[in-house]
Amino acid sequence: MEYKNNEQNSASESHKAPEQVNSSRRSFAKVGAVVAPIIMTLTNRSAWATDTCSQSGFTSFSNANHAVSNVANVKNTNWKTPAAWALAATWPAGCGKATYSPTNLKFTSTLWSNNKDLAAVKTWEAANAKVLASSVISGVSSTSTATLLAALTDPSNQLLAYQIATVLNNAVVVGGVQQTVPSYFLSGQATLAEFTTFYSNCV
Repeated sequence: MEYKNNEQNSASESHKAPEQVNSSRRSFAKVGAVVAPIIMTLTNRSAWATDTCSQSGFTSFSNANHAVSNVANVKNTNWKTPAAWALAATWPAGCGKATYSPTNLKFTSTLWSNNKDLAAVKTWEAANAKVLASSVISGVSSTSTATLLAALTDPSNQLLAYQIATVLNNAVVVGGVQQTVPSYFLSGQATLAEFTTFYSNCV
């Protein structure tokens, strides 16, 4: 399922030129829960309720100078950072590890036998699990060979690493209960600074 941002222009701003939007922030996860509209506020107080890390408590994200104040949070020990997911022995159902070799232009994985090219991997994904970054993050080109595993440790794109980790965290199920991440972090609107703040408080 592809997430799409709601765009609203107030009458008072109708005379302004359209804002340039970073495509990596416009479109994010193609999987997970339906994203509800989130109102961003830049105040000195927290708009998070009793638990910054839960959807019910996360009614709006208040981030002043990238520092959240006066908040309560309960870390979810089932969630992981991008680096921790890269090292994890097992991943949530529906997500799988694969490695791309620029030498032979093929993908290898313990999930299948023989090496596969990009087209073959996409065919395999349709009936099995997602292994390509482009399959879960709509801002990634469909011709990209970046895998979920590679994206988690890509130092040149930390925002993508957090986005991938958040998709994995949102897919975690414990005792039959999905460990739902606040939908704002699946909306494509969250900045790297906001991901950093959220992960330091909640993961």
